Amino acid sequence: MKKLLLVLIAFCSQVLFAQAFNFVVPDTIKSGILNADIIFEVEITNLTSSHQSVYMVRKSNSLPENWVSSLCFDVCFAPFLDSVNTTAAFNSSPLNAGEKRIMSLHVTPSVNQGTGTVKLIVGNLNNPSENKTIIFTAFSTLTSVNDIKIPNGFSLAQNYPNPFNPSTVINYSVGQAGQVTLRLYNILGKETSTLINEFKEPGNYNYEFNAKDLAAGVYLYKFTSGNFVSVKKMILMK
Repeated sequence: MKKLLLVLIAFCSQVLFAQAFNFVVPDTIKSGILNADIIFEVEITNLTSSHQSVYMVRKSNSLPENWVSSLCFDVCFAPFLDSVNTTAAFNSSPLNAGEKRIMSLHVTPSVNQGTGTVKLIVGNLNNPSENKTIIFTAFSTLTSVNDIKIPNGFSLAQNYPNPFNPSTVINYSVGQAGQVTLRLYNILGKETSTLINEFKEPGNYNYEFNAKDLAAGVYLYKFTSGNFVSVKKMILMK
């Protein structure tokens, strides 16, 4: 009787903890240029006949100064967020039976050239022991004179991630030394804060903006230096 019970327990364990997902990683080493995302994908397929949730945890983030990385599915999350999963808490949903979904890691090299590594663990939220550990390596390259540290002109990039909660990164380039301002406005055009107001030498820069004290909604950010003016929209989700 005891032997039969042990066999039944072993059988049930195999059924309960059978492999639920198939993980495919096309590339673990990629190169890119400064201020452009290097994107690593993880293709996940639900092998079961029921809904299943996946988690993604960033265990290490060894990147050059001014680089950031973000975990992404459906949307990209703030760079400081090290753990996400496909549940309502992250405005997502479990994978349906047989569904294939792409989760990804975005590495954004900025200002400095170099090589960075990010270690991820992707696994079954209901059975954390079923997981895959992946080490991604990203390095930046020079492809033209526009990619070197001293830019040819002024520019303002779209904040990343966007939508965001509560932090995002704004990249901008200064083509000529001078006073630089970066101001934030609500959707009605009322200024809410001055993020930057200082003298800058020519170069590529980034500003990490934390909106924890602001209400969710659409905001505008305006970059000004000399005769150059650029305005872009950002979306804060809470």
